[in-house]
Amino acid sequence: MPGGRAGRAKRHAQSPFVLSRNVPENVRLQLVAASAGRCEFRSCNQDLYIHPVTNEPGNFAQAAHIVAFRAGGPRGEVSAEGLNTFENLMLLCAECHRLVDSDPQRYPVELLREFKREHEERIFTVTALGPEYRTTVIQLRANIGGQAVDIPASHIREVLLPSEVSGAATGRSY
Repeated sequence: MPGGRAGRAKRHAQSPFVLSRNVPENVRLQLVAASAGRCEFRSCNQDLYIHPVTNEPGNFAQAAHIVAFRAGGPRGEVSAEGLNTFENLMLLCAECHRLVDSDPQRYPVELLREFKREHEERIFTVTALGPEYRTTVIQLRANIGGQAVDIPASHIREVLLPSEVSGAATGRSY
């Protein structure tokens, strides 16, 4: 494996996201796959491979430690064995990473683990949907009592998803 600054630069170029404290390649790939390349901060869901302003492709993902990687870091300290594990990392955009690290009291370990679990469960459920969930929507529009009645497309999509997906995405249970 190449060493020094040039070697690190080469590894960064091959990585699916910015390296964070020598995260093993299999863990990096697992993070990207489990998050679908999207920010795992609750309600952010930003595509981490498209710039949010310019829409240009790129790598804007950051592996964030749930429990800190250094003594005195945000949210305590984890042992060296658990530092760069899939369970201790979540994929975030730069803004959300900065937010959680700047206010560890507001974003404690338990809450970040909940964000990660919710996001990854939703991604798993949605990507597990098979062709049996294919459907065609016929939308009827009418005036009722002089008022135009229209069902927004977002409501239609929500109803078509399995309840555990639509409930997780909206915070509602069905």
